[in-house]
Amino acid sequence: MRNTIQYIIDNQEVKTLVIVPFDKWEKINSDYKKLRNKLPLVCNEGLVVNRL
Repeated sequence: MRNTIQYIIDNQEVKTLVIVPFDKWEKINSDYKKLRNKLPLVCNEGLVVNRL
């Protein structure tokens, strides 16, 4: 299996899409969900600080 990242280029020769191996995509998605779950905690802490 190739581990290189591949790009799909449109007619203007601009990289528009990235092709990533599925296992790497699962890792990226998992990390994103973890960070997204932390976001409300960070925002709530910021609101408490602003009220003081």
